[in-house]
Amino acid sequence: MDVMILAAGFGSRLAPLTKRLPKPLVACAGRRLIDWSFDLVDQAQADRVVINAHHLGEELQRRVAHRHGDRLRIDWV
Repeated sequence: MDVMILAAGFGSRLAPLTKRLPKPLVACAGRRLIDWSFDLVDQAQADRVVINAHHLGEELQRRVAHRHGDRLRIDWV
């Protein structure tokens, strides 16, 4: 199953946190927002994730690939 995570926002309402950190990497309840999305990916038993990224996308890609890339196919747009 393929899943898409929408992660391209600037996070302007979370400024100044998002000046140097992409919104999906901001912590909420002790976990990064993107990790909450990956919980749902796991529940759906998806084998491929497509993530759209824009603001600080390279940082998001580096951290997500490091944490989740070994068990899932992750494509970036």
